[in-house]
Formats: sequence, C-alpha cells, structure tokens
Amino acid sequence: YMWLDPFTIQSLELIKPQQPEGRSLLHVLDKTLTPMGGRKLKKWLLFPEKNIATITKRHQIIALLRAHTALQEIIDHHLPHIGDLERLASKVATQRINPRDLYELQLTLEALPPILESLRTIEQPLVHHIAARIDPCASLVKHLRATLRKEPPALLTQGGYIRPGVSEQLDNYQAMLTRSSAHLQQILERERRTTRISSLKIGYNTIFGYYLEVTHTHKAKVPPAWIRKQTLTQAERYITPELKQYEEQILTAREQIHQVEQRLYQELLAYTKPFIPTLQQTADELATLDCYCALADVATRYGYTQPEMHTGSKLTIRQGRHPVIEYALPPDQKYVTNDLHMDPEKEQILLITGPNMAGKSALLRQTALITLMAHMGSFVPAQAAHIPLTDKIFTRVGAADNLTRQESTFMVEMNEMASIIHNITPRSLLLIDELGRGTGTSDGTALAQSILEYLHNSPEKPKTLFATHYHTLNQLAAACPRIQNYKVSVREVDGKVLFLHKLERGASPHSFGIHVASMAGIPPSVIMRATDILHTQKEHTPSAASPPQERAPALAPSKQAEEVLALLKKVDPLTMTPIEALMKLQELCHKIEPPQKS
Repeated sequence: YMWLDPFTIQSLELIKPQQPEGRSLLHVLDKTLTPMGGRKLKKWLLFPEKNIATITKRHQIIALLRAHTALQEIIDHHLPHIGDLERLASKVATQRINPRDLYELQLTLEALPPILESLRTIEQPLVHHIAARIDPCASLVKHLRATLRKEPPALLTQGGYIRPGVSEQLDNYQAMLTRSSAHLQQILERERRTTRISSLKIGYNTIFGYYLEVTHTHKAKVPPAWIRKQTLTQAERYITPELKQYEEQILTAREQIHQVEQRLYQELLAYTKPFIPTLQQTADELATLDCYCALADVATRYGYTQPEMHTGSKLTIRQGRHPVIEYALPPDQKYVTNDLHMDPEKEQILLITGPNMAGKSALLRQTALITLMAHMGSFVPAQAAHIPLTDKIFTRVGAADNLTRQESTFMVEMNEMASIIHNITPRSLLLIDELGRGTGTSDGTALAQSILEYLHNSPEKPKTLFATHYHTLNQLAAACPRIQNYKVSVREVDGKVLFLHKLERGASPHSFGIHVASMAGIPPSVIMRATDILHTQKEHTPSAASPPQERAPALAPSKQAEEVLALLKKVDPLTMTPIEALMKLQELCHKIEPPQKS
C-alpha cells in the first residue's frame, strides 16, 4: 500500500476535519449503504493501492457501473436491506450470536438473489467475477426459515424463537403451557363470580409465584380458605392450593420449553457453522460492491473523471479541483480549476509564492488528494489526470505545537521535515507549505533554502510542491534547473486585492498581508499604521542594485583560511540534517570572524 504517515493523514483531513464545522474527504466519498462497505471504503482511503492492476480494475468497474445506471439502481435498492454480514459471520464463528442476529442473517441472505440476477445480466468478466464470489447460501436460508420464528427476541432467556412444528416435544410443552394459562383465566373468572369482587386479578412474582390480588375496598369479601401472603398500600395478595397446582404445571412447562429451545438453537448454530467461510467471502465481496457503487455515485454526482495510471514519473492534472472545498461551495459558486505538471527531470520542484488566501495550500492539498484518490481506485475531480505510481505522500503543512511532549511549533515542523528527508524515494510526492515560519525570518529562510537544495540535489528527485512567503527563494530557480517558479495570481484594483486562485509561471512580488488583515476586520487605524511601517522599512532597506555601505574584508590566504577549507572538505551536505548544517555554518563563521567578547 501507499505509505501515509500520521502527519499526512491529519493535514489532508482524510478521516477527520481539523475544524469542527469542516468536512473530511471520507465524508465526501462515503456514499456506502452497508456498515461493512463503509469500513472497507475507509480502509481503501487509508491504505491506497500500489498494485497498478488492482487500481485499474477498480477504475474499470466504476466506469461499468456509471455506464449501466439501471444495474447501479437495482444494487442501490437492495443494498440497504443487507445487514452487517461481516460481523454476523464473526458472531457465528465465536458462537455468540443471538436469535435476532440469526434472523437478520436470514433476511440478509434472502436479499442477495436480486443483486446476483442483476449482476449476471452484464456481459463483463469483471462483473461476473464479483457475482461468482457472492453466495446466497440457499440451503442455509431454507433451514433458518424453517426453524426460526419471524422477528425473534434478542435474548435466549426470553424464549419463543423456535417455530411450531420443528419439534413435537416442544409443541407438546407449548400446548401444556397454553392449557395451564387458560385454566388460570378460568379460575379468575370463577372467583370473580363467586366473591363478587369485579376488580380481582391474578399476578405473578418470583417470591411466591401466582397470587390473587384484592383491593382493601373488597377485603371483607375474601373467602377464609385463601391464604394471605402480602399486604400492600392499596391491596392484599393471597394464594390458594389450586393456584399452586397450576403454577407448578406452568413452571415445569416453561422450564422444559427453555431446555428444548436451547438444544434446538445449538443444533441450528452447528448447522450454520460450516457456512462461515462462504459468508465471510460473500460479505467481503458485498462490501467491495458497495464501495464501487458509492464511488460511481460520487463520480456521477460531482463530475469526476477516470485517471490514467502509469509507471512513469510525470504527473499531469488538467483542471484539477479540491474535492472537499468544492463539496462545501454554495450551489451558485464554481470552483476555480488549475492545471499542474511535474517532471522529475525538468520540473521536479514547483516553488509556489503568492499572498495569503490566494489558494496555495488548497492547490498543494488537491494535488495530493487527486493522487491518493486515483490510487484508492476512485475517479478524481479533474478534467484529466495522468498519475504516476506513487509509493509515499508526505506533507509539511500548518503550524501546531505539542505541549504534552514539550515541543514548540518549530520543533514539530523540524520533526516532520526530518521524517520526510529520511524516507523519500523516487516515487514520493512531497507537499511543503511555509516551511520555517515557526522561527526567525533569517533562520527560516536559510533552512527553507537548504532543504530545497537538498531535495533538488537528492538522487531520488522526489516531486515536490513547495509553497512559501520567502520571496528571496525564487532566486534558486536560476541555480537549480529543476526548480520552477510559480505563483497564485491576484489582481489589485482600487487598493483592493482580488484573489484569482490561478496558478501561473513566475514569482509573486509580495504577500499582501496588510490587505488580508483588513479583510479580516483589523481596525483601519491599525491597518494605516502597519502601512506606514511597511513603507518606512522599504525606504531603509537597500535595494539589490545599490552598493553596500561596507564590504567585508576578503579572506586572505592564511592559516585561518586553510582551517576553514579543511573543515569544508569534510562536510557532506547530502547526509546532514538542516540543524547540523546550520551548526556547521555557524562554526565556519566563527573561524572567519570570532564572536566579540562582551
């Protein structure tokens, strides 16, 4: 399976959204109609396939279902009547299944023939293979139907779950119980006439069995032969020898019924047990079919297309969309699509700049989600997509600390980045968003540049989308041929910023941070002051063309220079972590110009 680390699963919001009102990718894709189908779709999402034959088969079946809408409608009609066959089979295997569950198993198997008949109407080997793995277990259904009552109780102790006619012995005990219950009713009616107590009733409890209950109003009418057993606030309770006789008959009959039903139920379970492998296989195939139908439904509903998988290295997406953002858009708002092309030999790293809210993060995530959806077997939100076989997706996005482990935001960033650097392969896809913002600008820029150079020079050449606000990094494209500058376009009209959300070649000049702050509701006085400060900073910052005020003295050939060169010769930048590189750089600086003593 494709490898997804916990950072990636969380930042791509595959299962759970990061915001309470948000939506996950699973929420968008999960149109399954059975519990086992829902579990399997979640597994497909967390464990995307790397076997291109398996992926292609899933795409082909989804395409077939989209072409045969009548078949999909029949399956969708019958799937809701199917219970959780996967868990029912496991309950049979552990002998922990109650009569109601067994009846649900019967109803589930009875719902399979119409699905099988509809599958067999399609002359396609892929569909016939699915049908061949679904077995309605006709003999088991017949036996269950002949043995179990309709809608039996959930507990064995409640009794009454075996049909009449299954056992003559059971039927005799049931008749005895019925006769004894009828005699109790006759006794009640007779005593009401004899005593003229119209409110007289017969009850039962586990302490002293059956009793006659008389309200205090009619207490004087009670015959002397009755034996008082209990006094209540509003009534008295009595027993008679006749009641005790029928009580014994009823309890005996009930005990015998319980024993016979238990024995028959165990025999029914023994009959069911050999069907467990067939039930498990059928459950697995039904869950798979449910996933196919769900993904076909999603593809039709949202206009997804079949991706083209290949074993090369180029990634091309035409008019790609973010599936979750598009799902959440109002009906009258259209998603702004983007094209994207990556090639480890020419466009290995796309360095993306642009203002906040322009859509850089959405573009990064949608590229990963389209790649992941293609590998799980789903159609994708794009006009066309040529997806290379990918073994790992890494993300370094967002900012969060880990207080329980006493890790700052920057430390979390570095941990995630270290994991990426140590695990990349030629088939990896990397998403890095605003690396280094958890520390000072100088350190952050240095680290971002160092990591970009490392990824560019790495023999693995992993495809990388690198979004940043450090505009000085755009200069790397001149020195690193496989780094290409891109920007998310905006337009400034009458002092206001319009976000076009379109990816274009080139570098963005600035981040429009003050404009975004104004849009967020920061008071105008604060915005005006920030604008003044920004202009002041620009006036006092020398341009690249202006000559420096002071030039550092050149490093003359000396013993000091020889020491620096000797240290440089021992450095292997391809094996160093970013922190180690910074420490080595600081050591070299101290060799050139030792720190001043305070």
